[in-house]
Amino acid sequence: MNKYSVGLHLAEGTRQIFMVPEKHVAVVNTIMLSNHSGNNKTATIWWEHGHDATHDIYIVDGKTFELSELFVLKEIQLVMREGDKIKTETEAGSDFSLIVTFDLFPDNSVTNNFDI
Repeated sequence: MNKYSVGLHLAEGTRQIFMVPEKHVAVVNTIMLSNHSGNNKTATIWWEHGHDATHDIYIVDGKTFELSELFVLKEIQLVMREGDKIKTETEAGSDFSLIVTFDLFPDNSVTNNFDI
């Protein structure tokens, strides 16, 4: 296991935060997002599945943030497989900071996908 944090300054637009590397599993533990750009700026965070780019799972969906507001999602166990991505989209004229902390493991599983 290797523990990582990815910290980024997010200007307006869509951005990929990280993608799970080939033959690995990432377990996301914490997501923190803060607004530095004034009241009523929106942000979205989602998990995009590697096997289908149209399969998006929204963690934060167009949430409006006040100045200096901090969103913290901690003590989670979001298990992501090879090719899965965490992505964000922030409003025009906004200025956010994002930190995602996760563990990275070699993937020894037989399958990466489940039919539900």
